[in-house]
Amino acid sequence: MAIYVKTQNSTVTASSLLRPKVTTDNSDTDWIDVRALEYVIENYKTPDLSREFFAVERDGLWPLNSTGRFLLFGYPTERQEVDYEEPRIRAHVVEVGATYDGPSNSPHVHRVKMDRKVTFHADGMSGGPVFYLGRSSGAFFVGFAGIIIRGGATSEIIHFIDANFLCEMAAK
Repeated sequence: MAIYVKTQNSTVTASSLLRPKVTTDNSDTDWIDVRALEYVIENYKTPDLSREFFAVERDGLWPLNSTGRFLLFGYPTERQEVDYEEPRIRAHVVEVGATYDGPSNSPHVHRVKMDRKVTFHADGMSGGPVFYLGRSSGAFFVGFAGIIIRGGATSEIIHFIDANFLCEMAAK
């Protein structure tokens, strides 16, 4: 992922790529394909670059006070525009609501059912964030639930990896 900095008409890319270490114990798990991009803010000469990110705080992670409603973001492949002659790429994000559908058979993975108005192939949604709607003290809030790992062409089901597990992985 790259971040376009409009004020400088430049693009910044990650400082490093983080990935799980493959072992015989985890080689067939769903989460072994997860990658994270680390942006060390001090490595860039971009003022206010930290505003492009949000803090992941453990006390706001799913399923804390969840209402069972989710919001998914991603970039389905069929909706992206690639022009090789110009050259130019136009990315089109999709936001879609969802409801909790239960845990997956795979550890740390859960299912949500999309509330799509328009059918699209969910290829390309992988890596997108999953947020949840929570309620506390009579007010609503949006918290981080995880990252999409799998969807299908005709299925309304999206699988995501739990944010708590992702935080544990990142801490290692």
